[in-house]
Formats: sequence, structure tokens, C-alpha cells
Amino acid sequence: MGEKIEGYTLAEVLAVLCIVGLVCALGAPRLDGQLARMRVRAGSSLVAADLAFVKMLAMRGGRTAVLVIEPSAECSARFGGRAAGFRYRIQARVQPGAPPRVVNLRHVAGRVCMEMNGSDTLSMNSRGLPHGFTNRTIWIHDRRFADTLYLSVAGRVRRGRPGG
Repeated sequence: MGEKIEGYTLAEVLAVLCIVGLVCALGAPRLDGQLARMRVRAGSSLVAADLAFVKMLAMRGGRTAVLVIEPSAECSARFGGRAAGFRYRIQARVQPGAPPRVVNLRHVAGRVCMEMNGSDTLSMNSRGLPHGFTNRTIWIHDRRFADTLYLSVAGRVRRGRPGG
């Protein structure tokens, strides 16, 4: 007796591959956007943690501590900050021999930039309160997406979205 051979024809395999290719092509832009959002969110999480570190450094050392954004030509100020950059320095102000901690957001979050309203320097006093009597807004953004951190005059950090 002859055995019956089962399988798929070349036309059926090609049709399935075309359908899978179309589904992948339609889903890829959404995945790219989601990855960009995740990079911006990772950058804002790092900056929020470093704001807590600046506050702790100031309170523990009993001295003023600063976070200074290093302006970069690759980053443009989009939300009202004076300067934008992807690197910043953290240092206790009255420790002349101590090297600053330099943070590069590109190592963690890809092509993101950071900007801050007011000046490019945020300083906190020995009580962990920002100098000045205005709230600070910090934007972390790439070409399409942005995340916002709000620093109150009481030193509290809150997350939000631009314009909301």
C-alpha cells in the first residue's frame, strides 16, 4: 500500500510568511515608540534618584551640594530651560579636593537630554532644601517623548508629564 505524504505547498508557506511579515511590519513602529518611552523613563528615574542623592549629600555633610547640567550642542532646550545637556555633575560645594560625580544619561537611556527651568545649577542647603523660593521643573526628553520631574521648595520630587 502507498503511504500518503502530508505537508504544505510552497504557496501556503509563502502566504503564511507574507502575513507574518505584514503583522511584524505593523507592530514594529509601536515597539520602537515604546522603547523610546522606556528610555526616557529610565533617564528620569536616574535623575530622580540623583536628586535624592544631592539632598542626602547636603544633609549628611552639613554643606551645600549642587547638581550642574553640562550644556551640549547635541541637545536643544525644548521646554523653557536655559540649557540642555545629557551630562551633569554632582558635588558638595565646600569640598575642594573631592572630585565631582559625573553622570552621563546616554549610558543609561540612549539619546535623551535633560533641561531645567531657571538656571542650569540646582543647589540644596544643609537641610535638604533647594536654594531659592521657586519650584524647579526638570525635563528629560528625546526627539518624540518627554518626562517631567517637579522639585518643590520643600525638596520633594514628583513625576509628571509635560503640560499635565
